[in-house]
Amino acid sequence: MPEKPGPRSEGYAEVSKGNIRSSFFDLNGMWSPWYTLHKTFAGLRDAYRYADNRTALELEIKFATWAESILLKLDEAQTQKMLNTEFGGMNEVLADLYADTGDQRWLNLSHHFDHRAVLDPLSRREDRLAGLHGNTQVPKLLGVLARYIYAGDNSDGAAAEFFWDAVALHHSFATGGHGRDEYFGPPDRLGDRVDGRTDESCNVYNILKMTRRLFAIRPEIKYAEFEERALFNHVLGSIDPDDGRTCYMVPVGRGVQHEYQDMMRSFTCCVGSGMESHGLHGDGIYYESGDRLWVNLYAPSTANWQSAGVGITMETSFPEGDAARQQEWEREGVLELELCLSLVEIRS
Repeated sequence: MPEKPGPRSEGYAEVSKGNIRSSFFDLNGMWSPWYTLHKTFAGLRDAYRYADNRTALELEIKFATWAESILLKLDEAQTQKMLNTEFGGMNEVLADLYADTGDQRWLNLSHHFDHRAVLDPLSRREDRLAGLHGNTQVPKLLGVLARYIYAGDNSDGAAAEFFWDAVALHHSFATGGHGRDEYFGPPDRLGDRVDGRTDESCNVYNILKMTRRLFAIRPEIKYAEFEERALFNHVLGSIDPDDGRTCYMVPVGRGVQHEYQDMMRSFTCCVGSGMESHGLHGDGIYYESGDRLWVNLYAPSTANWQSAGVGITMETSFPEGDAARQQEWEREGVLELELCLSLVEIRS
């Protein structure tokens, strides 16, 4: 016997007809439904990209076709009303699907998640983030950045780069985190917002993904310095070293405590991204392009720079101390470099 339609399928059916009731986290009675589906899309994408699972790609295409059947029925006004509800990185996974298949159809569909109320001011280099939910916005712009990388739309690039500058340089605490009670405040006015529930871990996880990708496009010191700041000050402080619990909030103010999660009972967004963050400590230490190698983080590590036939070993006491030494090997002799605490560029 066919299963009866549930609240979620009925909710999407209403949306497809243009009958849309939306707020911050509610769309036609469903809790952030595109946000939750984004995780399924991302899992299928990763199964294909990292495990070469063709079935995962085929299933992702079917899911995207289903999404298309809803989105193409909406006019612009209906679409924008729908986008008032958090939708995660749906634009990112659709852009990624375009990259994985070469099918322009999915790049076009990603534009159905262009939230004009947020993107248009950013494209004009206007910071109107105050009052917006932090981790609703960061995945949107991460998706815009992905689309810029694949398709080269300058308006996408301008919005993503200005957003990063605004968040990292004007809304972030010394830890690299941002927001109080999950929301942005006015830029450059952090003193009266430092106390309370600040620094959601998902925000830092996503802004670090943006940071690494932006550095890969344009290797500027501001990206390297922010990555170091957020990794050492927030990410490393977000896990209990004894039992591996991760934090929803890593607050920076007075009289506050870390919000460790029960990993077996309270599977929040920051439990998921928290586990992934601590599997990414090696991501972003080294970058290479042609005859150049960048060392972005002073972390004890070894890298095999295959294209140059060179190995790199990093020894450091940072962050407890300020000493760092690097060795190059697999050449004639060994080159030792005394490093200052800044971005290092090496040429082969």
